[in-house]
Amino acid sequence: MIFSTKNFTLRCIIVATIMVAFINFNASADETIVFSDSFDNVLTDLTDEELRVEKFDGSLGTLLNVVVTIEASINTVGTITNESANNEQFILVTVAEEFNGELVNMTSPPLDDPLEAMENEVLFLGSFNLDPNESASFDETLTVNEELFAGLNAGFIGAGEFFGYDLTTQIQTLVSLGGGNNEVNQQTFASATLSVTYTFESEAVPEPNSIVLLGLASLTLLGFRKRK
Repeated sequence: MIFSTKNFTLRCIIVATIMVAFINFNASADETIVFSDSFDNVLTDLTDEELRVEKFDGSLGTLLNVVVTIEASINTVGTITNESANNEQFILVTVAEEFNGELVNMTSPPLDDPLEAMENEVLFLGSFNLDPNESASFDETLTVNEELFAGLNAGFIGAGEFFGYDLTTQIQTLVSLGGGNNEVNQQTFASATLSVTYTFESEAVPEPNSIVLLGLASLTLLGFRKRK
């Protein structure tokens, strides 16, 4: 059987064109990973309560953006009793004068601190009109969501390493309007969740369909050679 080199070359060009047309690669796509740490219902005032979150593993790809958020809440529970001889009205509020912290284990360049979750946030506990020796209870929660950092910082990169957010609180519960004696029993608890979202570009890899097409094309070329 006569084999034409020209025909073989033409067929190779056709196969190569088909391969280029159909072989698709997973173009570099932005991906995200989220890590978080939290604590719940810790009695205030806090002193360096620790939250720890994983740093980005640079082997996954190129880090494009970092967003660090904190969800923080305070919960005040308790009772108030009118101990005066007259009917009295009382208004109770909890003031979160400070609920902030600093990011730790961060290499250069450093980030500004403190990073505030709350500052002078007011939690209204209620207005109570009480007869002598009458008591009332309260249980109120204030929650805020704050973005602590957004951008790109080399301090967030480090396989197997952690960065942290050490929280401190300063809380006050205030009673107003009551002209007589009163007794207030209250406790304030703090909760927080620290989250970090890493956006990164991963390496491009062939799709499974591309690998199959590449194999079929190779077999086709091999068939042409055998016919020779």
